[in-house]
Amino acid sequence: MNRASWESGSQAGAVRDAPVPEEVGHWSYPVVNPLRPPHEILALVETAGSAGPAGPVGLLEGEVWSGTATQADFLNRVLRAHLARRARKGPPGRDLPPDERAPVAGTKIEMRADAAAAAGRLLAAAQDALAAARARGDEDAARTTRLTATSGYRGAGHQERLWRGYFERYYKESAAGRERLAGGPHSDEAVRYMLDLFRIPARIAAPGYSNHQNGIAIDLLQERTAGHRIRNSTQTAAVRAWRRTWFFNWLQANAGSFGFAPYEREPWHWEYRPGRTSGGEFEDEDAYEDMEEAEYGAYEEIGVSEEYAESVAYEEPDECEEPDECEASDEYEAPDGYDKPDEYDRPDELDELEEYEQEWQEWEDDLEAETAELGADRLDETSDDLPAGPFGTLRLDRPGGSGWSYSFTPEDVLWTAKLVALEAGGADDTKNAAVIWAMLNRYALITHRSKRYPTFTSFIRAYATTLQPVLPNKGAAAAHMHERDFHRTGGTYEGTTIPKGQLGRHLRTQAEPWRDIRPDSAKDIALRALTGRLPNPGIGNASEFASTRIFWQRRHRTRKEPTPQDWRDYTEAYARRRDMRWIGDVPGLPQRANAFFLHRVGRKYPPGAVRVSPPLGG
Repeated sequence: MNRASWESGSQAGAVRDAPVPEEVGHWSYPVVNPLRPPHEILALVETAGSAGPAGPVGLLEGEVWSGTATQADFLNRVLRAHLARRARKGPPGRDLPPDERAPVAGTKIEMRADAAAAAGRLLAAAQDALAAARARGDEDAARTTRLTATSGYRGAGHQERLWRGYFERYYKESAAGRERLAGGPHSDEAVRYMLDLFRIPARIAAPGYSNHQNGIAIDLLQERTAGHRIRNSTQTAAVRAWRRTWFFNWLQANAGSFGFAPYEREPWHWEYRPGRTSGGEFEDEDAYEDMEEAEYGAYEEIGVSEEYAESVAYEEPDECEEPDECEASDEYEAPDGYDKPDEYDRPDELDELEEYEQEWQEWEDDLEAETAELGADRLDETSDDLPAGPFGTLRLDRPGGSGWSYSFTPEDVLWTAKLVALEAGGADDTKNAAVIWAMLNRYALITHRSKRYPTFTSFIRAYATTLQPVLPNKGAAAAHMHERDFHRTGGTYEGTTIPKGQLGRHLRTQAEPWRDIRPDSAKDIALRALTGRLPNPGIGNASEFASTRIFWQRRHRTRKEPTPQDWRDYTEAYARRRDMRWIGDVPGLPQRANAFFLHRVGRKYPPGAVRVSPPLGG
């Protein structure tokens, strides 16, 4: 019988018929990384049926798991701790008996009977809409041959096999952090580390608590023409590709009418929740609250310094599920004469609000410091393949007749299109028009005064994590530094030993030439904006936007949606506390995702003071 053995960090395949060393860092069965991506592991379990394979998920035929006894004990202790913590919210769900499940038409999966019927209707409608889109000549629809599903109901035993399979990857990625613990890498402290700092509950649902077990979750699949594959993978590039597809846009517009809500981290994963229009961040939604209660609460107990704990626990998103959730930022340079409003002195409520916004502010502070260190020249690096001009001129009309102007360059158009495409899905709509105009306002009213941002390109690249040559936040780097995709760029973050670097997938998107940016609508809206053909969608001089909906959820430690009045009250309080003014309701511009605000400096100018004049002869 073959014996499979892989060393941590090895790029090679199996080392067969060799003794297994008893050493920390060794894990022996081939699961997830680097041999099989998660969607293939899932496919193996689906193929194995309800009984599943005898050993850890992902073993080849004839192989046995040869992990050490210490590693096996550690895995089981972490699993027991995860289950115990999750059980505080209630008992695990029951497996659905066959008479409560039904097949989903057009697929090989089952779901809870009512969810299966709704999923069948959704897929049938999607197929009809796909045919119509192909007939109209839609480019992406033409690349899609069939819409189906790859996963539905799976019981607790199935989920446990997945959990155990993924643990090998988690074990490797957490190795450096666990080595720092006073009790050692397999201690009780290390168990707490895996849950509270490495955040396993955010990565995979505990067995018995997955929404796949209660039969309401479905993982959709796009069958595509050769060369245009869309993978169900959590890799950033794959998630972005999914979100750019015709099918995803159709789901966003229509899935709610069939009772399905999205799961924000995985665009292919939808859950049958009639009456709910938006999804949560975690498949096991209560895991979010579990982690909030546990995190930062017991670091002395597990022997981790507060500074190191913060750097590891904070994990900046690789991408923005919605641009509003990670692009809101404060002024890079406060206007002259800025001082704190009276609301800063109010106790209780506003102090409590600030606690949940502090992480955002720290990100902004790090952004300014790190972009200063990087230098504007690196933020102006760009591709040789650029859009053709001529382009417009950004103007600020100051009272008294004086003014300021900046002529847009091909690089500015390129990076504006990348920002819209990579961070916001690339739609040509009022929401993205408002985001672009807020950035135009911000550069004209505030940011152009800083020597750090001599060009609109340098400002755009400093604003979006995915477009920066180096991750600006040491916590983000700490969270990714042990990944194979992490590229060290030289040096360390001040006061730490954390290496500076950026994810390879981000660097690859930064290198994309103009011709490869997708969807084309991202290029269209960028061109119209920077040639003076994109009207301000009603935000006036607003230069700040933020997802106050997300802030409200953090404030209340919940994933439920705020009521319209709750959201409005919070948005107005958020503005008052920061000496800003919410622009209020604007016809045709939904603001629950992104609310737009006027800084004090913007209120000094009349509406229309910032404008983009078209190129001469344009």
